[in-house]
Amino acid sequence: MKTKYITTASLLIILLCSFVSAFGTSYIFERPLQLYPGQTRNIYVTLQNNGEQGDITAKAEITQDFNIAEITDNTDTYLVPYQVSVQVNLSFTAPKDAKIGDIYRIKLRFIPQSTEEQGMGLVFATGSNIDVLIIEEPKPQQEEEVAEGASNFMFLLFIGLMIVIAAVILIILVSKKFRK
Repeated sequence: MKTKYITTASLLIILLCSFVSAFGTSYIFERPLQLYPGQTRNIYVTLQNNGEQGDITAKAEITQDFNIAEITDNTDTYLVPYQVSVQVNLSFTAPKDAKIGDIYRIKLRFIPQSTEEQGMGLVFATGSNIDVLIIEEPKPQQEEEVAEGASNFMFLLFIGLMIVIAAVILIILVSKKFRK
């Protein structure tokens, strides 16, 4: 009797697994995303549909710290064809008054939408949690290059001057030796 229930449960699980969708997201940028106060950065998240459900339509929503993130596409609903990846474009802007070390947690969710022709197997919402770390604004690289160039020039000038002084001393010593 117990074996019959186990067999039936196993068969039911196997049948249900065929209705599960392999619908998901991928995020390829650094973790956490680093911005300095006032900086805007554009990134994207990729929606992937590798399940056997056919095409999936999903509605995007930002559910936490949505004040610094926005979807920059002309839509918030995405059709993700079977075995195709779709790019979702986002823009992040750190508040100008953000403090160094502040962390904003953005929760981006994609909720599958049912249509009459698609039906809905067992398709779960997916998403990405993107942390934004506020960092100090980097100094312009040009200033560093100028400082480094000036430092190199001063070093070369010093070496050149030392060579000239050594040559003058050598000439004086040699000329004194020949005078005697």
